[in-house]
Parts: sequence; C-alpha cells; structure tokens
Amino acid sequence: MRVIITGATGFIGKVLCQELTEAGYEVVALSRNLEAGAKILGEQIKVAQWDGKTAKGWENLCDGDYAIINLAGENISSGRWTDKRKKIILDSRLNAGKAVVEAVKIAEEKPKVVIQASANPPECASLIAIPSARDSYIPAGTVTGPPSD
Repeated sequence: MRVIITGATGFIGKVLCQELTEAGYEVVALSRNLEAGAKILGEQIKVAQWDGKTAKGWENLCDGDYAIINLAGENISSGRWTDKRKKIILDSRLNAGKAVVEAVKIAEEKPKVVIQASANPPECASLIAIPSARDSYIPAGTVTGPPSD
C-alpha cells in the first residue's frame, strides 16, 4: 500500500519514511528538490516533485493511495518569530494543507487516511477536514503494517 508523505525530509518525516518502509508500505516522498530528497531519504523511498503549494505534478499519485501524511511546513525552530517569519510559517502550512485537499478532491479513489501533522495553528483546521477519508486513530508511536483487507 502506498503512502505519500509531504515534509518527508524533515525531522519527523525522515524517521517516519524509514518506519513505514520497514513495516511494508510503499512510501512516496514529495519534495521541492528531487536530488536533495533522494540523497536524504535513500534508495528505498521514491521521491516525487512538488512545489509545496499546489497538487500540480503529483495529483495523480494520490489516486488509490492508502494514506497521505502532511508534515510539510517551514522549520519553526530556525530563527526569531518576527511578524514576517510568522507569516512564512503559517503560509507554508496553509499552502501545503490546501495542496493536499486539492489532490484528494481530484483523486477518483480517495485515500483511506489523511493525516495533518505539521504544527498547524488553529487557522488551518478548516482547510484540512476531508470528509471522504475514513476516520482513523492509531496511538502515537505505533507503526503497523498495511491492513490485510
């Protein structure tokens, strides 16, 4: 089963890609820089191009996926939180969330799970609710193999 991960080259994303691959999932990492993404994630992870703002170029990957995990967003720990920086941080999350919603809307066969976990402020909540994805809960720290259904 295929899982798409945005923010896959980040602190959490790198570990999650490895854990999911070891659990038997096919992982596709979306990256703004294919070469850097492949270097960071290694050969087991397929890296696909995206701009961090839209579904353009990767929307076809979403069709029939088991899950999309959105971890994308500007690094919150590098630099002072000036008004300009806060806007960059917020916009990076809003744009990534909108791109995921856009891709899911386009998909004929919707993902069964969509996870939004990129340190989002409350302003993003209405953008990431995707009614067509099944509600799922897996306790933190748990990585299971693909469902057998």
